[in-house]
Amino acid sequence: ASSTTRVEDGAAALEARPRDGPIEKAAVRPIDEQDVHEYTWTVTAVYDRRPDCMTVDARWPRRMVLVNGQHIGPAIYATQGDVVKVTVRNMIQPYDLGHDILHGISVHWHGLKQRSSTQWSDGVGWLHQCPIGYNQSYTYTIDTTEDSPGTHWWHAHTGSDNADGLYGAFIVLERPGSRLPDDLAYDFDLPPLFIQGWWNYSAPTLEWGVGQEVLRWVANPQSILMNGKGVNGPSL
Repeated sequence: ASSTTRVEDGAAALEARPRDGPIEKAAVRPIDEQDVHEYTWTVTAVYDRRPDCMTVDARWPRRMVLVNGQHIGPAIYATQGDVVKVTVRNMIQPYDLGHDILHGISVHWHGLKQRSSTQWSDGVGWLHQCPIGYNQSYTYTIDTTEDSPGTHWWHAHTGSDNADGLYGAFIVLERPGSRLPDDLAYDFDLPPLFIQGWWNYSAPTLEWGVGQEVLRWVANPQSILMNGKGVNGPSL
């Protein structure tokens, strides 16, 4: 029988796990027999003028995309063979972008195969799905049975919202009792490290510039963020 866990913070999944014993071959189980983890995400766009925010450069307040109010987005942890369901609600309003166009979003699960009847959850906008419209939601189903244990990631795949913060980690843990090859063995788990270029201009502005008949580039990033933190300086 399956078990369902509603997850808010998956960091607790990083516990010591045995690394000796036989290497198990992944066996495909029907989705209704697999462990299921459910997430609910609300995606919003804000400017960092809020009193609880600190800007990279206070002279350049800019748009950020948050998931459940946080940047970087939530990390997902699952053991190989689990099913993950993520319900994404788009609450990015037109005025958050500075124009009247409703902004659709989609989420791609980078490095995850999506072969076991979950191909419509791959998240490539206009190919696997229509982007999620304002005040609408879509539930992605990710079956990790055929995926390699390790650090993967998820990110926006409509427009360039990943440049404003719509991304995060997807960690697939080894099955209990499995053993890594000697050349891949390690002593303990560390949290993922994200390194990102950060511009004074938000993603819609960058996207507009590169889409012009005569390219309008806004220079190299003004900062490099490590797990969402950095310092401002000259163009890198």
